[in-house]
Amino acid sequence: MSEPREEASTDLEHTLAAYLAAQRMTRRQLLERIAAVGAAAALAPVIGYDKASKIAHHAMDNDLTLKQAALQLGFVTEAEFDRVVDPKKMVTPYVATDA
Repeated sequence: MSEPREEASTDLEHTLAAYLAAQRMTRRQLLERIAAVGAAAALAPVIGYDKASKIAHHAMDNDLTLKQAALQLGFVTEAEFDRVVDPKKMVTPYVATDA
């Protein structure tokens, strides 16, 4: 009998494989989408959690980049997005401000 953790891992793998097949998405594309949604958290200190969450959901639901979703919804300007969602800053402890 396998360990519960192994079974859960196998179940997750099967679920992700089915999702990828249904979405016609590669694993890399899925990881990029997950990373983009995570990057939405950087916007929360500036525009609030609710708006950051709406951006993430809009991006996922409409197969958009995080930036495209943010601009479509009008919650930030392009300059503000670029200032806040900066990968160079996000690899170290960092909290954006309204500056």
